[in-house]
Amino acid sequence: MKFKMKLGLSLLLISSNALSYQVDYSKTVQKIAVEPNNKAYVKVAEPLTLPCRYGVIYFDLSSYSGRGYLSTLLAAKMGAKKISTLSYNKDSNEICTLSIVELE
Repeated sequence: MKFKMKLGLSLLLISSNALSYQVDYSKTVQKIAVEPNNKAYVKVAEPLTLPCRYGVIYFDLSSYSGRGYLSTLLAAKMGAKKISTLSYNKDSNEICTLSIVELE
């Protein structure tokens, strides 16, 4: 019984380190890029709280939410507005993926 509890606790700790969730505030869109495989990314001018590979946050343009992210990010860039809330996940390979973007 003790072995199973230790094993379960160990697996829980390992899996919680595999994915980090972060919310950053008041960021300026520096660059938006679209790649041929329905992937896109955003780079902000200010440093991100979590270190992301290449300093960018990826999102998928094949989903409705991904196209919504692109629209919101373009509005921020074109209107010179700050992103009020930027939420993203970071996996064990330091690849960050966008989950929420909000403008004021």
